Amino acid sequence: MALTILLSGRIAGRLEADRNGNPRLRYADTWLETAGAYPVSLSLPLAQRDFPPQTISAVLWGLLPDNESLLQRWGSRFHVSPRNPVALLSHVGEDCAGAVQFVNDERLESVLAGAADRIEPLTGDELAERLRRLRQDNGMARNVDDVGQFSLAGAQSKIALLRHDDGNWAIPAGRIPTTHILKPPGGDYDGFVENEMFCLRLAQVLGLPAATAEQIHSDDAGRVPGVSLPTVYATLELLEEIGIVRRVATEGGTAVYDPRTDEHHHLVCRACGAIVDVDGAVDHAALMSAARGAGFAPEQAQVVIRGLCADCRAALAAPAALSA
Repeated sequence: MALTILLSGRIAGRLEADRNGNPRLRYADTWLETAGAYPVSLSLPLAQRDFPPQTISAVLWGLLPDNESLLQRWGSRFHVSPRNPVALLSHVGEDCAGAVQFVNDERLESVLAGAADRIEPLTGDELAERLRRLRQDNGMARNVDDVGQFSLAGAQSKIALLRHDDGNWAIPAGRIPTTHILKPPGGDYDGFVENEMFCLRLAQVLGLPAATAEQIHSDDAGRVPGVSLPTVYATLELLEEIGIVRRVATEGGTAVYDPRTDEHHHLVCRACGAIVDVDGAVDHAALMSAARGAGFAPEQAQVVIRGLCADCRAALAAPAALSA
């Protein structure tokens, strides 16, 4: 069994399995020579020619659901071993995390040419029914006659779909990727959706990389408000009070919280608002003493240096350079 690996829509290599199911992965020379080429995983670097089967298997299993019941069902449905990740990906691997595609030889030409590109619209009722069935059975993320393929890692029930700019949902196929992951709440934990949304929004406010989340009603697929920003900021103020985050003064008075609480300072761009940590020696004792001398009761001191960041300086200089 062999699959072609596509990254960014280009042939990046081959994935094969021997008679015992042991995987073998090789990058294509054309991909290695491509400017900006990147690996399937950091565990499978481009500079390495051959990889241990167990390393490849670990990467492949990381692209598949962590749910034995679902894997058994897929094995029965596709008539393959549920313990063979290459065999499973040959049926569900055309849309995987990291924008990697595993395509069998029969479909490769049509996928590359765009002949397999399709979008199957979903009505609000159809979406609601899929989410309802998914809550009851995590193996119901796909219908038997669905177009396209996708595989989502993790143990929680979820489905990957395409959402259009007008808010309507669809199932994509071929080179057209899914855009959103929908995770209905399970029956084990109350407030599961609200808790996950809160954590993601809190991470965003702290400046940490996090996915954007929103809540939808499964009965009509319409948008409803999720965790309110006042709730997030109230929590941040509590975290500031107990010393887990620090508030940073910014242009325009926007509240920004820094998870780094050790002594450091900030550069703030007055044009784009970018905030950058900077370390430097400052006589805090002298500052605190001066504050107390003015009758003030200081609690902490931080230095904020305002100006223009390198990108904004370059952007402002560009028109002048062009006119010259």
